Amino acid sequence: MVAELELEILLAEDSEDDVYLIKRAIRDEELPFHLTIATDGVEAMEMLAEKSSSGNLPKLILLDVNMPRMNGFEVLDAVKADPQYRQLPVVMLTSSSRDEDILQSYAKGASSYISKPSRYQEFRDMIANFSHYWTNIVTLP
Repeated sequence: MVAELELEILLAEDSEDDVYLIKRAIRDEELPFHLTIATDGVEAMEMLAEKSSSGNLPKLILLDVNMPRMNGFEVLDAVKADPQYRQLPVVMLTSSSRDEDILQSYAKGASSYISKPSRYQEFRDMIANFSHYWTNIVTLP
C-alpha cells in the first residue's frame, strides 16, 4: 500500500469556531492534510506570496466568502489574476448558500462551492467526502 502524502491547504477563515471544527474533523477523520490558516483575505494573499517565494505553494485553497479586510471574492479575483497562483484550485467553503454567491464564485473561477453544514457530524462527513475527492479522485497541479 502506498503511503498518502500530506495535502498542503491554505485555509482563509475568520471564524475561530469554524477553524476549530475544520481542524477537529480533519483530526477525527485522520486525514492527510496540513493546514496553513489565514484569518482574513489580506493575510491569505501575504501567505501565498510567502509560500511562493519559498517554492512551497499550497495544493489547494479553502476560502470563506465573508471575511474582514479582503473578502473571499476579492481573494479569488486576486488568485485567478496572478499567473503564479491561477492554477491553484480554490474551494469556497462558506455559510452562505445564496444563489448569487454561488454563481459569482463559479464565474470568478472557483473549483467548487461548499456550504458549511450546521451540525458537527454533517460537517465531519463533508470534510471526509472533500478529502476523498481531492486526494483520491482528482489530480492536483
